[in-house]
Amino acid sequence: MTEIKDLVRFVKENPDDHESRWRLAKKLYMAGEYDRVLEHLLFLQAHWVPKVNVRRYLGATYYRLKKYDEAVAELESAVEEWPDELPLREQLARMLEVAGRQAEADHVWQELARRDPSRMSLRDSDTPRMASAPPEKKPDKPGQAGIAEAAHAMGRTCPSCGAQNTEGFERCWKCRTEFGGMDQTIDPFSPVSSFPGNIASAVYDPIVPTPSPDSTPRFRSVRAAKTNEIWHIPVATAGGLLLVAGIYLTAAHLSELRAIESATVVYTTVHELFARRLAASHLIVGIVLLLAWPGSLWLAATLVPRAEVPVRTVVILGGALASLGYVVSWAPPEWLGYLFLAMLVISAGAVVMTFHLDIRPALAAWGIHAAMLISVLLVVIAAMEGFSIVVEYPAMARYARVHDMVLGRNDEPGRTAIPAISLPKQFTITFHSTGSSWLDAKGSVTGFEITGATPQDNLTIELKDENRTRYYGHADSDPFGFVCEIVPGRPYQLSLDGKHGTRIDLVVRGILRPEFNE
Repeated sequence: MTEIKDLVRFVKENPDDHESRWRLAKKLYMAGEYDRVLEHLLFLQAHWVPKVNVRRYLGATYYRLKKYDEAVAELESAVEEWPDELPLREQLARMLEVAGRQAEADHVWQELARRDPSRMSLRDSDTPRMASAPPEKKPDKPGQAGIAEAAHAMGRTCPSCGAQNTEGFERCWKCRTEFGGMDQTIDPFSPVSSFPGNIASAVYDPIVPTPSPDSTPRFRSVRAAKTNEIWHIPVATAGGLLLVAGIYLTAAHLSELRAIESATVVYTTVHELFARRLAASHLIVGIVLLLAWPGSLWLAATLVPRAEVPVRTVVILGGALASLGYVVSWAPPEWLGYLFLAMLVISAGAVVMTFHLDIRPALAAWGIHAAMLISVLLVVIAAMEGFSIVVEYPAMARYARVHDMVLGRNDEPGRTAIPAISLPKQFTITFHSTGSSWLDAKGSVTGFEITGATPQDNLTIELKDENRTRYYGHADSDPFGFVCEIVPGRPYQLSLDGKHGTRIDLVVRGILRPEFNE
């Protein structure tokens, strides 16, 4: 038991050491801890080079757990991959008999007889099929004559009953005595001698599978064992490049923070406001993503049964997806919703590919990951900018789609011009809401620019609302400009006075759309 504990600790610290995990699975099997055996065998099946003995142990483990249909399905799948592995077919036949599917078992026996007629003598042999108690010693039957010969040529002698066993055995095939200190696994690429009635083939116990020379299944590349590690390099490289791009975008906009503090910056598009006004918030979100994305993946792998994912894989995959999400967060606001959904789809695909689970547990793992990630992001964004930015995002996206996207038009977004104004002149201006109280407040700074007036024209400008004067000044330069914070829906009166007949041009810039009435 001490050796099992040491192996458990070692495998937990070295999840990619498949040989040690394989030894642990066999030790746990001998200890009767079949649920734990199943978890390790499924992990090996997903991450290790395909081995026939792993599949045979899987079938036997399902048998021990009384999951006969799963055992049969596993062995049938293995037979498709190793069609020439006769011991596998024999194990399938025995398992079908145990499952009460005699007609299917007969069909498998007939196929075995066609491939190797000598194996039919094993069908009715009294070779032990259950390992609950060591059987009494019995002389070899005629059908087992080749067993002793093959074992003597290949293996070891049992110290308890004297029976000959192959090198791959952990227990004696006759009395079930365990060979201490001889935990060996046959190399799947090393040839094993073939004898008529080879014990590795002839002696079958549906509880403890006898060793069988593993081989790589047809149409499978031996490089499959390294697939889960090879993608680490390009994904880590891409994640690093994306992170650098995100840092560059952040640095390029952080210079706006001082101007933002003085409340003098006029933003003409929603995208510009999101990129510059929220530069500090973007930085915080990026840091949170780098922590929350791998963390939520790890949590999903911890909570979902059988989802044993190496920590290195979680860190690399989570870091790359977090970096991609950070770069995506700089996209125009009207696209953020679609891009966020795309990120969730990419994340779902990544979970399915790396967790190696069936579709239902894979979706459950993705659901845990997505729920945690979304919750953390919502809390962080709400804490920095207020919850209204989250609730009102659809309205902001709709406004940005109309206001910002002016490709193919002659005017520029956020600019309204009234040319050739003859002094004196008065306007009533009403600025329309964006549909979002958050965007109305953050984009309230509006700029006014007047061109065409000289100091001799003695131009005075007054902007007032129904309560008080918001701005009053003299145009002492050309062009002349000023800024003012605007409240949407409130009427403003703009008075332009000066030398009669002087013509000037007026341009209003900002996110809020003005409506002029004389």
